[in-house]
Amino acid sequence: ERLVADGPDKPFLGVRFADASRGYVVGAYGLALYTEDGGANWHSLMGRIPNPRGKHLYQVRIEGDEILLAGEQGALFRSLDGGASFAELHTPYSGTFFGALALDRETLLAFGLRGNVWRSADGGANWTRIELDQAVTLTSGRVLADGSVVLADESGRLLRSTDGGASFAVLPVNAGTGLTALTQTPDGALVLAGARGLARIEPRQLVAESK
Repeated sequence: ERLVADGPDKPFLGVRFADASRGYVVGAYGLALYTEDGGANWHSLMGRIPNPRGKHLYQVRIEGDEILLAGEQGALFRSLDGGASFAELHTPYSGTFFGALALDRETLLAFGLRGNVWRSADGGANWTRIELDQAVTLTSGRVLADGSVVLADESGRLLRSTDGGASFAVLPVNAGTGLTALTQTPDGALVLAGARGLARIEPRQLVAESK
């Protein structure tokens, strides 16, 4: 009610739909809404998320009944019941996460500012930092159809892991611009979104050649 009274002055920062009906948006100051009718009506999700300080939320990721939210000051929230309830995942990192991925029920990756990648192999109870060769902010990530993981950074690089996120190698392609999102097409290619528009990376190019 307070946010409604303030008016539409708080930006949405992430959106994701599970299907044609069920979708979620998150944004500044902990803003979180969901729809069950394709966006015709929206309802607050904020009372279900343990985010009393109203940390900004940058990403919502959906895999079946699992929902991951990532945000500033190390904020990570996870639902295993389709958004009926959320639990906070505590990490050793207090900086901003721009995204998180669930590789399976136990293996989680969170990534964000200055090349920070953190991995948990026990559902978020313990975390290990994954070292990268450059401290460049990571903006997006995706689990590919073959089980590998690709992360994108603001310099235009793509980094790929074939060992469940335990290590990453740089792909021999560069979009030449800061990347903001990526997705995989049915034929296995990647479509990248960035400051200069869209680019397509063919499946044969998704082979890591250097650390």
